[in-house]
Amino acid sequence: MVRLAKTFQKSMKGYRDDPFALDMAKELWNNGIAFSFDEMSRMYDTLSVKLTKGKVVWGTHEARDVCSRVDALAKKVMNCADGDACINLEELKLARDWKMIRSRVRPSWSELDKNDNDQVVRSTTEAYRLLDGGDWKAALLCMTATKGDTNIHGVGPATASLVLALRDRSVPFFGEEAVRIAIPNSGTSYKYDMREYEEYIKVMRGKVEEMGGGLTAWEVERALWAAVYEEEEEKEEVEEVEGKAAKKRKKR
Repeated sequence: MVRLAKTFQKSMKGYRDDPFALDMAKELWNNGIAFSFDEMSRMYDTLSVKLTKGKVVWGTHEARDVCSRVDALAKKVMNCADGDACINLEELKLARDWKMIRSRVRPSWSELDKNDNDQVVRSTTEAYRLLDGGDWKAALLCMTATKGDTNIHGVGPATASLVLALRDRSVPFFGEEAVRIAIPNSGTSYKYDMREYEEYIKVMRGKVEEMGGGLTAWEVERALWAAVYEEEEEKEEVEEVEGKAAKKRKKR
């Protein structure tokens, strides 16, 4: 099964052109009901796999079953003992592909491929060490700094947040849909920089506390994404049109 990401990802055009595309996610956020977030988060697995099942192609890039594979990668990283956690270049590429296909592709997609495997292992080992020590900010900067022995070429705050979230579910992925709900900025463009992420993680963790702490920031982000895309699959219904033969009409 080959599908173009841009043909089914709302984030390419939908919520930029449709002012109502985020309404369900906004309602979920504003109500702040833990059960509703948990229920929507549980829908995420089925929905995300359905939307990215098989080989997804974009230009010269392709990825296969990225959501299922990233979940397996997360289990591996989370089960590592302190000091042993890391990911290699191929695993980082997988995380990148998941981020691009689940969100939207950017021109910098290929930049990450230029990294050396040893550099990625060294960087993520240090990042996870800092994360295990309770310093998520230092862990994120470790991978994204423009200078230093641990920076990874082509990795910004969004990709770095995903790398950290694989290990610690209190660190939310810097996802486009969740950002627009958690830190709305009157429709202006987002920079996806450290300043925005600091605000985002604070608000996301605040939402977790507000709901009693039963969920994680990772689950809150997934719930918001699912709330945006849960009607993405088109359904068909039959209707009568001015006495003519019934015809099929697509409905979201």
